[in-house]
Amino acid sequence: MKKRILSTLLTAVMAVQLFTAMGTATAAADSTWTPPLSIPRDELPEGDLIKNGHFTNSGVVRNFTANGKIIEHKTDANGGYVEVSYINQVYDGVWFSPGSTLEAGTYKFTGYFRTAKQNEISMLQLMFYCKQEIAPGYYGDAYYNNYRPYVYIGNEWTKVECYVEIDGILDYIRFRGGPYNECIQDFCIDNISLVKVDEIPEDFTAKLGDNLGMTPDEYAKACLASMEDSWKYKPYDPEVESQYEVGGIIVNYDVTQYLATFGSNDYTEKDIINTALQYEGTQVTDIMMNVGSQGVVIYPSATLEDYAEKYDITEIDGEATNFQEVTHIKGAHEMYDVQGTDWVGLWTEYLPTIGINPWLSFRMNDYHDLTETIENGRNSLLARFYYDNPHLYRVKHHTTKHNSDYVLDYAYPETREMMLMMINDALNNYDCYGIELDYQREIQLFSIGGEYRGLDILNQFMRDVDDVVKVYEEKYGHDIKIGVRVASDIQTNYDFGLDVITWAAEDIVDLIIPTGRFASSVFDTPTRIWTSTMKPYDVEIAPCLEMNMRNYSGGLTYSRNFTLSTAFAANAFSQGADKIALYNYQPCSPDWIGNVEKLSYNSDAWGIGNGIGAWNYLTTIGSYDKVMTVDRRHVISWDDTVASWQAKDQQLPKAVAENAYATIKIHVGDVAEGSTLTLKFSYDNEAVLESLPVVYANSKLCTYVGTEVCKGGATTDMLLCYEIPVEAHNDGQIVAEILSENAFTVNHAEVYIAVAPH
Repeated sequence: MKKRILSTLLTAVMAVQLFTAMGTATAAADSTWTPPLSIPRDELPEGDLIKNGHFTNSGVVRNFTANGKIIEHKTDANGGYVEVSYINQVYDGVWFSPGSTLEAGTYKFTGYFRTAKQNEISMLQLMFYCKQEIAPGYYGDAYYNNYRPYVYIGNEWTKVECYVEIDGILDYIRFRGGPYNECIQDFCIDNISLVKVDEIPEDFTAKLGDNLGMTPDEYAKACLASMEDSWKYKPYDPEVESQYEVGGIIVNYDVTQYLATFGSNDYTEKDIINTALQYEGTQVTDIMMNVGSQGVVIYPSATLEDYAEKYDITEIDGEATNFQEVTHIKGAHEMYDVQGTDWVGLWTEYLPTIGINPWLSFRMNDYHDLTETIENGRNSLLARFYYDNPHLYRVKHHTTKHNSDYVLDYAYPETREMMLMMINDALNNYDCYGIELDYQREIQLFSIGGEYRGLDILNQFMRDVDDVVKVYEEKYGHDIKIGVRVASDIQTNYDFGLDVITWAAEDIVDLIIPTGRFASSVFDTPTRIWTSTMKPYDVEIAPCLEMNMRNYSGGLTYSRNFTLSTAFAANAFSQGADKIALYNYQPCSPDWIGNVEKLSYNSDAWGIGNGIGAWNYLTTIGSYDKVMTVDRRHVISWDDTVASWQAKDQQLPKAVAENAYATIKIHVGDVAEGSTLTLKFSYDNEAVLESLPVVYANSKLCTYVGTEVCKGGATTDMLLCYEIPVEAHNDGQIVAEILSENAFTVNHAEVYIAVAPH
C-alpha cells in the first residue's frame, strides 16, 4: 500500500493565482530579444545538504543526469544555464537526485527558470519525490505530492522559492514542462538549491512565478499559442490517419523476454491475448514470434528440448542443476505446466482477427553466452546437442575463444538436420502466415575460409527448408511465406556464405530483412540496391531497426526515439522499401499501448518505450506518406557486420585537417516541400568558433546559424549548425564538405529535417 510521506506545500502555494513573481515572466514578442544577463548566485549557508552527486558545492547545477541522460551546463556570453530539451518521457519530465541523504525536516527550495526559446512562455510543475523506510533497510513505494504547483515562466529568469516538509528520504526533485497532456517545452534551470532550515518564516510568501493576470486555463492556451507547431500534439484521429498509405511494420518478439515477463507478472491467458490485441489500429502488419534458438524451442515438444522441461532438471552429467529461478524457465513452467496455456498458439489464432500476420521465427545459429557456458557450466538457453557434439563447432583451433567460435558449422549435415527438425516441429504444432530464418543470430555459419564452399551447402539447405514448408502448405491449405533476416548489404552476405540472390531467383524467399546485428542500426542500409536487385523476383524488402544506434564502433549509443526512427523509415521508403522491421523491441505488457491516451505528435516528447510514445511511433514509421509529415534526425551510423578480413566501415570519427576539405555523407531520402534542413556536427576545438568553418552541402554553400547542445544524441558535445539551401535538398543524400582554418574532429553528425507546419 502506498503511504503519503511528503507533506503538502504551504497553503500559499496552493493559491496559484496569488503567486508573486520575482522578476518578470513575460515573453519577448519581437525579434530584438537578447539573452538576459547572468543571474545572481545565492549565497548558500554551511548547512546546505545538496553538495555532491549531481550538485556542485555551491549548490549550482552544472552537470547532472536527467532521465538517464547526461545534460551538461551550457555556457554563453551571459552567464550560462542548463538547457533541458527533448525529454525522454513527458510524463516524467526532468528529474535529478540530490546525491546525498537528507534527514527529515523543513527545507527551503530555491531555483531559477526560464524558457529556452525566446518567444515561448511555459507552465512548469514542481514536485518532490520521496520514499520512506517502513522496515529496516526496506523502503516503501515512492510518493510525490498530488498537488503540483505551476511555475509560470517566460524568457527572463524567474526566481522560484518555496518550503517543503520532508519526513522521508528525498529521492529526486522533478520538473515537468508545458501544459500537461498537450505539449512539452524546452526550458532552462540554474542555481538550484535545497537548504535545511529550522522553521518557515512567518512572513514568507511562496514565490512561484506570476500568472500574468490569467487563469491557469488561459495561461495554458497562451503557452500553446507561443510554441512551435512541431512540439504540439493532438488526439489520434483514425479518419485523418486513413489518408496515409501504409506499407507496414514487422515486429520480432524475443524468445525469452515474453516468457520472463509472463512468469514475473502473474499474467494469465487473457493477458497473452490482450498483449496481441493492443496492436489493433497500429501500422503493424506482421509479428514474428521467436520460437526456437540454440536447439531449444519455447513450447512443449515431443521431439526437441523445450524450456518448460528444463524447470524439472536437477542434474546434468552428475552435476547438480537448478533452472527454476531463471526467469524465462519459470515463465515457461507457469505458462505451459501450471496454466496449460500457450502464447504462440493464442497469437497465431488472434493476430489474424486484427489484420496482423503471425510468423514463426528461428534464430539460426545464436551464440548467446556460448563461451562461458560451454567452458564453465550449463545454460538454460542451450540444448544438450551442443555439449554432445563438439566436433560441430565452427572454430576449433583458437586458443582464446569467442562466442562465434562455438556456433555450429553448417558444413556438417548434423547441424542442418537439427535446424530442419526445429522448423518441422514448429510448423507441425502451429499454423502460421510465414517463417523467418534469422541469420543475423548469427551469420557465422561456416569455418573461417569455408564460406565460399558453404554457398552451395546453404543453397541446398534453403531448398530443403522450402520442401518442408511445402508439406505444411498442403496440410494447412494456404501459402506459407519464407523470410530471411540477413546482413545489410548483398556482398557481405555472400562473403559469409549466404547467396540471397539465388534464394530469390529460385523462388524460395518472399521477404528479406537487411539489418545490422546488434551494435547499431544501419541508417544507410543500401535499400535501393536491394529493391532493384529483387524486383524481378517479387521479393519484399524490409530494412530493420535494431535496439541500438551508434555513430561509430566504440561510440556512445543514441536513444532510439521518434525522430531517429522516422529518419530511418523515410530513407528506407524513399529507396523502395516495402515495410520497416523492428528487432529487440517487444514491450510485453498487456496494457502497454492498450490503455493509454492515443495521441499524434511530431517530436521526441514521449520516449517510444512509453505507451503513448509507442502508439505514435507504431502509427507513423510504417507509412512513407506519414513520415514525410514529421520531423526527423538523420544521423551517421555504422554497420557491425563485416567479414573477419575486413575493417569496420565507418565514417566517424572524422578528422578535419587545417585548410583541407573533409567530406561526410548522410542519406536523408525524400524531402517534403517547405522543409528546413540543418547540418549539425560536433567539434572538439574551441578555436573553430573564432574562425568558423565553411560548409558546402551537395556543392551548395550553407549558412551558419549557431551552436546548440546535441539533443538526444550519442554525445554531450556542442554542435555547429548550418542551414542547407533548398536547391541541395532533393538528392536523397547530403554530401557535406567542411573546410576549416583550425583542425578538429567530428564525433557526431546529423541532418535535422523540420517539416513545414501542416
